[in-house]
Amino acid sequence: VTTVCPAVVSVSGELPALDPTYALQWLPCAAEVQGASVRLLADAAVAACGDALLGEAPRGALAVHALVPDLLKGGRTPRLLRRCEAIADRALERLRVRHRSARPLAAGEALPGDAPRLLLQLLLLSPERLLVSLSPCEQGRGLGTWPNW
Repeated sequence: VTTVCPAVVSVSGELPALDPTYALQWLPCAAEVQGASVRLLADAAVAACGDALLGEAPRGALAVHALVPDLLKGGRTPRLLRRCEAIADRALERLRVRHRSARPLAAGEALPGDAPRLLLQLLLLSPERLLVSLSPCEQGRGLGTWPNW
């Protein structure tokens, strides 16, 4: 376990003894990417996602969460949030061109209850460092999905 920045720790390997129940956020299989601009960070995030999960999911299956460490600490005015949201918007635009799962559902259309759902989490650690986590959401026992879609 290593501290990445205040309120963020990194764990490598298996998690059998750790229970993320009390974690405010969990980013499975996160990859760190770097870039000097919003465009470069968004491009790196898209590249880190790969095509396997996104290509198999139905239209509307992808949700994107933009995060910064201040959000995880309960900050009132999260530093870097606007930049992270811009990165998320740009990455989603790029993903929509390549993957139907990133395209929004039509008006009045709903994703079937048993359809796979994917969550792309982008955690901006500094203006040039971004953690990218794309993971399938597992259906809980009547409690929705985990991670929270």
